Amino acid sequence: MESTPFEFGYQGSTLREKLITAILEGRKTTTTGLLADYEACGAPLPQPGQRFTVPDNVGRPVAIIEFVETRIAPISEVDLRYIFDEDEGDESVQEWRAGHSAFFESEQMRAVLGDPSFTVDDDTPVVLQRFRAVRSSTADHLARGGSDPPRAPQLLGTSLRDLAMPTIGRDPNVPVSVRRRASTLQPPPRQTSTDWVSSSRISDRTSAAGIT
Repeated sequence: MESTPFEFGYQGSTLREKLITAILEGRKTTTTGLLADYEACGAPLPQPGQRFTVPDNVGRPVAIIEFVETRIAPISEVDLRYIFDEDEGDESVQEWRAGHSAFFESEQMRAVLGDPSFTVDDDTPVVLQRFRAVRSSTADHLARGGSDPPRAPQLLGTSLRDLAMPTIGRDPNVPVSVRRRASTLQPPPRQTSTDWVSSSRISDRTSAAGIT
């Protein structure tokens, strides 16, 4: 269901801002989660054809993504093509591996797993997911005449400011009338929150939500 949120990175993090920006600009099309995280949370793996909303740091759905492929593989089998499609700035398999291992071995992730000594090795299974951005929820809302992006019900409160408006305002693929309206909207005030999301509901190193 499109109303189901798929979260990238921890709420209130600059990582989430970075990931969502890459998704909205069409640069990020893959994300990686820790299989153990999904299992610990009892969350089903996204399946091809499933669509999810992507909430930003203030809980607003700013995009809808559709999964194209989901597979499980040892972390040692992740290749450079997949890494580039993840668009997290890694230029080698070694760099990607180091960054993701640090994320998966973080205090937050170990708390989710209930294993304070969890360590990544070559055989650690990860969930490799490929998706495509179907559309920007915010752009659609503005095109229908809405004056402000809709808030998604039952989403966790977060911090940091909304980044969808300036992104849409610069996106040449969005109708001019929508871009003009988007450029006049101000980001919401900053809030504070200590909430964070586990990686099984997200999927990026750049996303402590299990998806990077």
